[in-house]
Amino acid sequence: MAWVPIAMMAVGTVVDAVGQVQQGKQMAAAEKFNASTALANIETTKQTAAFESTSLTQQSQFERDKIAREKVSMTSEQRVRFAKSGVRVDVGTPLDVMASTSAQFELDIAANKYNLETGLEEIRYERDVKTTRYGAEATYRSLLAKDYKRAGYAGATKTILKSGSKIAGMIE
Repeated sequence: MAWVPIAMMAVGTVVDAVGQVQQGKQMAAAEKFNASTALANIETTKQTAAFESTSLTQQSQFERDKIAREKVSMTSEQRVRFAKSGVRVDVGTPLDVMASTSAQFELDIAANKYNLETGLEEIRYERDVKTTRYGAEATYRSLLAKDYKRAGYAGATKTILKSGSKIAGMIE
């Protein structure tokens, strides 16, 4: 009986099995890293959305304040011009013109508020979609990590059993 080939086959089997376990562990580690990256992306997405929401709100408020100042300035200027020309500003057409001007500015303010709400809803929707996607990716990657680890051990077990069977056949 030749013990050297049997010993070499046994050593080769162990090396193969260890290599399969290591490969499974390395692939699992890579997927764990990918899962943690996806989880970090969730936090980044939330922070970005919060910043965008704050920025949009501040920009909208600045714009509304500007419109309100323009409204006051325009209606005051109209009142002064009508008064300078000797027209009564508290009745008739001059009053209608100033009311129309004021109403137009109020419409601009309302449009600004609508745009703000629409923009905030868009930011919220994008945040929710991205965080859901990243959460699902993190879960998927974690499951892959476990599967790779199991596959490494299963491959090693298969290799050991297959080689053990061959060695047993050589011994008899």
